[in-house]
Amino acid sequence: MSDLETQDDLRSSLENAFEEVSKNEPVEEPVKELEKEPEKLEEKTEVIDTPEIKEEPVVPVKRPPSSWKKETQAEWEKLPAHVQDDVLRRESDFHKGIETYKQAAQRAQAFEQAIAPYQNTLKTLGVAPEVAIGELFKADNLLRNSAPHEKAAYFAQLAKDYGVQLEDIQQPPQVDPAYQQLLNEVRSMKQTELQREQQRQQAEQATLNSTIAKFSEGKEHFEAVREDMAALLQAGRAADLETAYDMAIWARPDLRSGLLEQQTRAAEEKARAVIQQRKAQSAAVSVRGSSPVSGSASQPANIRAALEAAFNT
Repeated sequence: MSDLETQDDLRSSLENAFEEVSKNEPVEEPVKELEKEPEKLEEKTEVIDTPEIKEEPVVPVKRPPSSWKKETQAEWEKLPAHVQDDVLRRESDFHKGIETYKQAAQRAQAFEQAIAPYQNTLKTLGVAPEVAIGELFKADNLLRNSAPHEKAAYFAQLAKDYGVQLEDIQQPPQVDPAYQQLLNEVRSMKQTELQREQQRQQAEQATLNSTIAKFSEGKEHFEAVREDMAALLQAGRAADLETAYDMAIWARPDLRSGLLEQQTRAAEEKARAVIQQRKAQSAAVSVRGSSPVSGSASQPANIRAALEAAFNT
C-alpha cells in the first residue's frame, strides 16, 4: 500500500469518527486543521551550519623603559622577545625596590621626629636612639608580664635609679598650691614650645619635599641619581640641588655623555644668540649713519670663536 493510500484511509476513518460526534455538536475547525496536518509532515527544516568565529588573543605591546634615552629606545624593537622580557622584569624590580626604600625613609623620618625632643638626653646618656627604645620596651614588658615579686624588685630599682623615695610616694608631702600652679604653667609652656618646634620641622620638611618635587620636573635622570645627590648635599660637596644633580650625573659614566650633549647644545644656542645680537647692533649702527663697522670684525669667525664669546659674555 502506498503512502497516499494510507493517508486517504486515515482521512476517511477520521471523517467517519467526527460525523458520529457532530450529530450533537458540529466540529468544523479541528477537521480543517487535521486536513492540513499531512502537509506539515512533509515540510523539511533546513539547518545552516554557521562557522564558529574564534577571537584572536590580544598580545600586549611591550614598550621600552621610559628611563632610556630616545636613541636607545629606537633600538628596542631589534631586541629578541626574551631579552625585552628580561629588561622589563629588571625595570619592574628596580621600581619596586625604590618604593620599598621610600617607605623605609618615611618610617625613618617619623622616627626622627618622635625622638627629636629628647636628643640632648640621649647625648648625655651616650645611648643610641634604637638602644634606648629597646630598653624602654624591655622595661614595659617586664612591668606588665613578670611575676609580682619581679615587678616589685624592678620598680624599686627604678625608684632608686631615678632618686625617688618610695616613702614619699606612700605619704606624699603637701604641695603649695601656688607652686603647683606655677609648675603646671611651666609644663604647659614647654609642651607648647615642643609642639611649635615639631610644626616648624614639619613645615621645613614639607617645603623641602615641595622644592625637590619641583626641581625633579623635567630632570630625566633624577630618580637614578637621587641618593647620590643626597650624599653630596649632606657631605657639603654641593651647595644646591642643581649642582648636586650635575655632579651626580658627571660621576656616572653611563649618564655623563647625555650631560655633555645638553651643555654643548646650551652653549651653541647661547653662541647663536650672541651672533644675532651683534648682527642686530651692527645693522642699527649702519642705519644711523655712524662710522661703518665691519660685520666680520664684530662677529666671531667660526663656531668655536662664537662659543668662546658666549662663555665670556
